[in-house]
Formats: sequence, structure tokens, C-alpha cells
Amino acid sequence: MMNEKTRPFLICALLCVLAAALPAQQKYALVIGNGAYANITRLNNPANDARDMEAVLKNLGFTVDAVINGSAEQMETAVTRLKNRLSVSRNTYGFFFYAGHGIQSNGENYLIPVDANISSESYLRQRAVPVQALLDELNAAGNELNIVVLDACRDNPFGWNRSGSRGLSLVANQPANSIIVYATSAGSTAADGEGRNGLFTGHLLNNLKKPGLEISDVFRQTGGDVAQASGSRQRPAVYNQFYGTAYLGAKPQNAVTSQAHTGSITVTSEIAGMLLIDGRETGTRIKAQGSAIIGNVIAGATEVAVREDSGGVTRASQSVVVRQGQTAAVVIERPRPAPQPA
Repeated sequence: MMNEKTRPFLICALLCVLAAALPAQQKYALVIGNGAYANITRLNNPANDARDMEAVLKNLGFTVDAVINGSAEQMETAVTRLKNRLSVSRNTYGFFFYAGHGIQSNGENYLIPVDANISSESYLRQRAVPVQALLDELNAAGNELNIVVLDACRDNPFGWNRSGSRGLSLVANQPANSIIVYATSAGSTAADGEGRNGLFTGHLLNNLKKPGLEISDVFRQTGGDVAQASGSRQRPAVYNQFYGTAYLGAKPQNAVTSQAHTGSITVTSEIAGMLLIDGRETGTRIKAQGSAIIGNVIAGATEVAVREDSGGVTRASQSVVVRQGQTAAVVIERPRPAPQPA
């Protein structure tokens, strides 16, 4: 019979065995770099961007597929292979990276294969890779987290561009448990870069290499680095539907302790723009009349504001007290005009 003295040791041993039996975090990535275009403007850096991203992600423990200068069929096949890998277990992280030409048409975003011969906007859907199809595939995997990074916000290279739109459009139907990152804000264009890497990707690579950074901090720091380096002409956009905490590399030893002293904030806003916490960008954007959750906010008094997309004006901040392990709520309203004197 088990006596009271041995019971705690046996329970501890059982817990250790169960923990060892749990599947380790699995991480799969697909990187695509398209630059050697046959029929439109060639790009210098995407192949370098993809190869360097492949190396960094492998160092972080990812199993990585790389497609360099891919056709539509090669790109689609690789996306399906990534989805199949992610579908094996809920306990998986997915990372998709694309550098190359990408355009918007009628509110839809498309990634352009290197051999694309698209003589009219009407043929885009058949000859390019729709971003929404990519997102739908990853969503179907049902895994814990998917990260999609698009360094594709360059000028439309086709002469038939009727709308005159630039860069990529806003994400319309973002999957749950995903983080989508544009190299610059929707409707803007990103620099291809003068060195080995594009401006955005170069800074993202540097921040991915930093040990112990939570994924939200990786993109927050990258956004700040790019904005500073470009004199705020290029400002990356982050669309976040993942409300957990994720480390792509090794988790720092104090992560559990630090998380115990944080809470979260649900923000509802009449204004579209970048959410700010105590004057600092969070990396999370909110749509007009939309809601968003900011996680890992240090407990205590906090100021929440929105930097408006149109004009970059920071709207009236709201004070809120964040309590440990709880979710506070903030509503940001558009300023009303002052009443006219009678």
C-alpha cells in the first residue's frame, strides 16, 4: 500500500512521466522568394530574403520548405504541403513568408509567380496565387498558431492597372489564431532595399535572432525599426487574431513569472488605426467599428489610444486599470463636434 510519505514522490514522478509523454511543439515553415520575373520588373532581394529567412527559422527549430523563383503550381503545391504538415497536430506553429511582387485588385490580394504572363486584370485569379486561398488553407489546418509575413507591398508592375491602387489591401477574412504582417501599411508600398535584404525583412531577420522575444514583441520591434530607418515613410502593419503567448525560439526562464503579472485589454473603436499603449505602438491595428484584444499588458494604470490611419492623428486616450489575469475594456469614440451656440 502507498503510505503518506511516499505519495507525494509518486505523484511527482507520474507528472514528470506525463509531461515527457506530451508531444513537443512542432514548427513548420514555407518561405518563397520571387525576384527573377520573366515578364515584369525583376526584384533584387527576394531570393536573398527567402534564403536568409530559411536559415533563421531553421535555427529556431522550424522544418522549412523553400521555393525560390516559383511558378504558380510550385507555390500552390508548397502551400498545400505546409497545410498537411500543420494538420497532423494541434500543437504546431506555422510560418509563411513571401517576398516578391504582390498586388491588389477589387479588394483581393494576389502573389505573383515569376513566370506569370498576365495581360489583363481579368486573368489575375487564374494566373496568380490569391492570398485568401493561402489563408483558407492554413485555417483548415486547425493548428495553434499561423504567422503570415508578406513583403510584397510594391507598386503594381502591370500596365493594365485600372484602379491605380498601390500595395496590398486590408485583410478581409483573417483566420482565427493567426498573425498577418505586411511590410508596410495597406495601400502603401515597401522598399526593395539597397543591400542584401529588403528594408522590412532585414530588420525582421535581426529581431527573430534575438533570444527570448515573444512573437508580438518581434513584430513590434521590427515595426519600430522600419519606421525609424525610413523616416516613417514605411510603417509595417500587423493584423493579430492570436491572443495567446508564443515564442518561436527558446522561452526565457522568467516568462512564466512575468506573464503572471499581466492582463489584457479589449478595445472597441469607432476609428481605424494603430493601437497605442502608454504612447507606444502595440503592433495591433483595429478597424473602424471593430474590436481587438491586446494581451500581455503589465498590470496597473494604462493609457490606450488609436493613431488614426487617415492623417496619423492620435485620438483621445482612455485610461484603464489592468488587473492581473483579467481583461479590461476600453471604448474609443470619434470626437464629436462642439455644439454651436444658440
